Amino acid sequence: MKKLHFWLFSLLLAIYVFSVSASTVEAVSVNTFQVTTDGSQQKDAFIYKDLIAYDSLSDIWGYNLDTRENFPIIQKEGEQYITDFYKNLIVYQDIAPDSSTDDIRLFNIKTGEDRLIIGEPSSYSSGGTNGEYVTYLDGGACGSLYAYHIRKK
Repeated sequence: MKKLHFWLFSLLLAIYVFSVSASTVEAVSVNTFQVTTDGSQQKDAFIYKDLIAYDSLSDIWGYNLDTRENFPIIQKEGEQYITDFYKNLIVYQDIAPDSSTDDIRLFNIKTGEDRLIIGEPSSYSSGGTNGEYVTYLDGGACGSLYAYHIRKK
């Protein structure tokens, strides 16, 4: 008889927990919207104020939160992958066509200046910036970390 009471109690408890959690899920409301719709892979999104910058089809795109428009930021031969976004500066890895090494570049959205920070013969990755310096790895995940002063070059 005790086993029957235990199983009955367990069943009633499970039904209660399920009904409470189901009603809790229904009460939660989130205001979301889709940023991209073209069906290709988008990744590595960064956001600063009203601009989202992200990778799409080996190029770098932007999405303006005010106008809700997508637009290309960096489109050129080879592959480009965003690694950081700060104010008007985008740090990205650039792989030229027929190359196996990654360069680190700095693109200024306002001026359109596209500056090579460090290039061949090695492979560089994981660039970042605070607006004064650009940091990057030389040699991959186990490589050495370097810093480049933007104004002093």
